[in-house]
Amino acid sequence: EYKIANELFQRIEKRYNIDRVEDEVSRFAELLMKKNVIYDNRIDENLDHLIELILQNIQTRFEIDLSGDKEFISGIMSHIRLLIKRLHQQVESTNFYLPEIKWKYPLIFEMAVGVAGCIETYYDCKLNENEICYLALHLGVAYERSSAVAHYRAVLIAPNSYIMMTRQCMNSLVQRFGNRMEIISRYNLFDERKMVQDNPDLILTTAPLKHNLNIPTIQISLFVSPEDESRVFQMLNRMDKQRYHQEFLKQVQDMMRPELFDIKQSMNSREEIIDFLCGKLQTIGLDDGNLKKYVMHRESYSSTSFVYGFAIPHTMGEFVPKTSISILLLREPVKWGEFDVRLVVLLAIREEDNNVLKVFLDWLFHIVTDRVKFEELIRANSFEEFSEHVVNAGEQ
Repeated sequence: EYKIANELFQRIEKRYNIDRVEDEVSRFAELLMKKNVIYDNRIDENLDHLIELILQNIQTRFEIDLSGDKEFISGIMSHIRLLIKRLHQQVESTNFYLPEIKWKYPLIFEMAVGVAGCIETYYDCKLNENEICYLALHLGVAYERSSAVAHYRAVLIAPNSYIMMTRQCMNSLVQRFGNRMEIISRYNLFDERKMVQDNPDLILTTAPLKHNLNIPTIQISLFVSPEDESRVFQMLNRMDKQRYHQEFLKQVQDMMRPELFDIKQSMNSREEIIDFLCGKLQTIGLDDGNLKKYVMHRESYSSTSFVYGFAIPHTMGEFVPKTSISILLLREPVKWGEFDVRLVVLLAIREEDNNVLKVFLDWLFHIVTDRVKFEELIRANSFEEFSEHVVNAGEQ
């Protein structure tokens, strides 16, 4: 299996002029081996029970049901077998995708941290960030499948005289964007009454079109050129941004309170910041004294700081009596893991609000990573100014 994997990667290296990575070769060989390896019986014992715990953790913390995804279950079981085998043999793994996944897909990485916690508890072992990242790859694909039903609804307006070209146009759109939108209707001409009845999220038209409906509209060609694809792609991203922002405001905005907002010149460390924010919650009766322990437990898996200069300390599923958000702005950055942090948002979540973390991380990816918006947030001089920037962050 290693010989096959090595030859494959040598061919890839030659064809695409990229460097062969030994760790990638070894991991691919493991995948080829997985159906022939005789595993330690202790690994497979009650593995179904561990999978149940993992699925329950994902459902409880993020309200994402993967119990019916047989492909994910099969893949994660095989991965866990190889993972435990590596740990028994004390084989170190590296993952070149770690920084990108943590930065671009914080929700997926957080799901992987929860899965890692289940595995560690079950097998009494310790996983590093690289192993967590490999779990995130499985979860990312499964999450994409689970969210596929949340398509945007689009209508296509194209003249009937070009019916064959119109079909090709629709096929091109479905092939390129079928995982994000569906074309629910096609019309020869624009009819406002029908548009109101269909209530689409997006109008695609092959001819110039003006209307008074509050529906995003993009003109494309029947041939769906690369420029057309780019415009549709950018529009879908803007719609994602607005959707996550609206969901964030609906669930999170009321949880931000003036008494839980502070601006300081600087602090000495991550631990001092967490102690300060948890202490504020405990002072006003929103923490029973265990929150700091829970938050530091989560930090022990992987730092909750991000490349843009902010951190989101939180728990790994332990709940508190009342959901709250404690915010700290720092005029001088503090080293937090690998990054210098100027904005810290501590999330304390009760069980009834277990989807707040998912909503917050989704919003974070689509809004706060806008460098201009982020600079506005960290330059705020008061709670009112900060809140105003949060509300306006979804505006185009």
